[in-house]
Amino acid sequence: MTTVFCRADSFCVRLLRKGNNFLQLTCGGGMLTLDRRNCEVAIEGEEPLQGVRSIPFDGGVLEAEILLDECCAEVFAGGSAMSMLAYNDGDGITFCADGTVRLWVTLWDVEV
Repeated sequence: MTTVFCRADSFCVRLLRKGNNFLQLTCGGGMLTLDRRNCEVAIEGEEPLQGVRSIPFDGGVLEAEILLDECCAEVFAGGSAMSMLAYNDGDGITFCADGTVRLWVTLWDVEV
């Protein structure tokens, strides 16, 4: 399970799996878009998502639980060229891509 918390007006999180399966979350224009590729995604109050789906998002706190196997997470914030990459080591990881965006990701290995 991966839990993502983010406060941002614009961000992109891409979680990569072996075999080029991936999940990408983008936020912009008040909509959150999830692109699911062989991952299971649950947003609080929502059913697990499949495929590509956009839902309203107010730019507050995003919490997503993502089930996947060995993975890494790459963060792009606010259109900045700065990005941070973290591999799954089983520990909690804090991303701070710039002075305004903080992203906390906790990764676990699970059977898929």
